[in-house]
Amino acid sequence: MNKYFCVGLSYLPYWKTLWGNKINGTDGSWFPPLINKDLQSERLYLYSTDICRSVYAKFEQHSSILKIPTELFSIPSEIFLNSTLNPDNIAFGTYDSGVLDVGACRQGAPIFISLPHLLYAADKYTKNVYGIAPDPNIHRTVLEVEPHTGLVLSAQKRLQINVFLQPEPLIDDLKRISEVILPAIWINESTTIDQKSANDLNNQVLRYFTIIHWVSIVLISVGIVIFIITIAFFAKRRSQKNTFTPIVNPRSANSVTSDNDY
Repeated sequence: MNKYFCVGLSYLPYWKTLWGNKINGTDGSWFPPLINKDLQSERLYLYSTDICRSVYAKFEQHSSILKIPTELFSIPSEIFLNSTLNPDNIAFGTYDSGVLDVGACRQGAPIFISLPHLLYAADKYTKNVYGIAPDPNIHRTVLEVEPHTGLVLSAQKRLQINVFLQPEPLIDDLKRISEVILPAIWINESTTIDQKSANDLNNQVLRYFTIIHWVSIVLISVGIVIFIITIAFFAKRRSQKNTFTPIVNPRSANSVTSDNDY
């Protein structure tokens, strides 16, 4: 498997389409800056080695971490839909919504990946499993990104490893079992920037963005004032050129008067 994770690789051999095999995005620790972008339509692409495919996160809301403004993104439910509901998922098998067969990249093991408690999974998978309580608030994968740098300041990666069980006529203990996606373990890998690192980021990086922002505003304002003054100056000069004051030569006037007297 190591040969599939070498530097410079663009495609994997696991899935059914070229698009499905494409390694698209970062490792999830950073993204391109988000300043001056339409967040509502923005997608942050990342490649996950846990599920052997690329996914994307969509904007949810503005947030903050230790007084640093951030943008909160999450992996949307459409990523987990079956190929009928989301044709983009045609590459990832024919199973119903909510589960991903990763056996192809796990030496053929009957391993399925889902969100914890089978969140967003089809009823056919959840009805045979007792004790699950899917909750989007605590079972999704979310990222909080600092918009100037694209750095991820907080992340919660949540996944569940499941085993696919089905009846096996040759084994007595497995003859009568129902076909089921059986949860084995769910994982919550979380990280958040600490106060010292947040202070360093503010003092060494982010405060300069604030300075640049205000300097830009001042320069633009000064430019506008200079432009207005220049326009007013030329307008005044033009109006002065168009104003004529008659000049009377006193000698010419006296000469004309004297001639008329004779």
